[in-house]
Amino acid sequence: MLDHGELIVVRKFKELLKLDRDSNLIWRRNGPVHHDVALAEDGTLYVVGKLRREYRGLRVRFSTIMHLTNQGTLIDMFSTYDRLDDIKRAFDQKSFLDTQLDRPAVSKLLDDLSDALRSLMGKKKREEKKREIFAYFHANTVTPIQDTELGRRDGRFARRNLLTCFRNINQIAVLDKDNWEILWVWGENVLEEPHHPTMTDDGTILVFDNGVRREYSTVIELDPVTKEIVWEYSSDPREDFFSPTKGSAQRLPNGNTLICDGDSGRTFEVTRDGEIVWEWFNPRMKDGRRERVYRMMRLSPQRVAEALARPELSSPQ
Repeated sequence: MLDHGELIVVRKFKELLKLDRDSNLIWRRNGPVHHDVALAEDGTLYVVGKLRREYRGLRVRFSTIMHLTNQGTLIDMFSTYDRLDDIKRAFDQKSFLDTQLDRPAVSKLLDDLSDALRSLMGKKKREEKKREIFAYFHANTVTPIQDTELGRRDGRFARRNLLTCFRNINQIAVLDKDNWEILWVWGENVLEEPHHPTMTDDGTILVFDNGVRREYSTVIELDPVTKEIVWEYSSDPREDFFSPTKGSAQRLPNGNTLICDGDSGRTFEVTRDGEIVWEWFNPRMKDGRRERVYRMMRLSPQRVAEALARPELSSPQ
């Protein structure tokens, strides 16, 4: 939501829309956008996208971050395909697609699956079909960093640099907004397919750790300089809080943390001691379960009031 109630809307893999406060279309940009869009201080936009490339015999989806004007025109773009060498130098490669493909058992499995698929396909498409892997990095977050004391002291976390998340390689990163240089990386051997890293006003980073393999989720607060976990939330028993495919966390002005347990259609607020002081359940049901919620964020009362105020109604009648 923009300052005057306008909306920037992501239609997954289809288009980015700008709507006015009454949902009338202002502009649209076609393209494979997904997961996240963020408003920068100068009014420009950052949005997560993808592109498909032939890579090691596979049709691979590579993540992108596009920088757009407020009219949806492309300014520049960070492409994980074009920057793959830089990424390999900066990131831990344990979970990289290349690392997996270099394992003989995985390569053989892909060959077997590809042969089986070709045998099931019609003659016309047999020669066209390539083996396909879902995604190399699967970025799901882009967030301009706000002004913090840490950012004024340490240029890696300076105001307007970009905090992002690469789910499929279990790592979060900070990018320089001007030249897309990779400034900071963390997460391998700790995170499991995470979502939604954000910088707090105290200069720490919150991240929703989905915990896909261990089968319980946590919210982690990290000191990005020392890379020490300074706070963590999990439920008791831990298995009661598990969102394998989505989720978010936001530090509130009162010091509590708002957590979206997305796959359960639930959002709750916890204190530093882990006490739940507010809870919401999505009332919409589908197939006997609550509908999932990708992300939930608290807006300040002031921002809501400004967005809802109609100038034509604000003057005396």
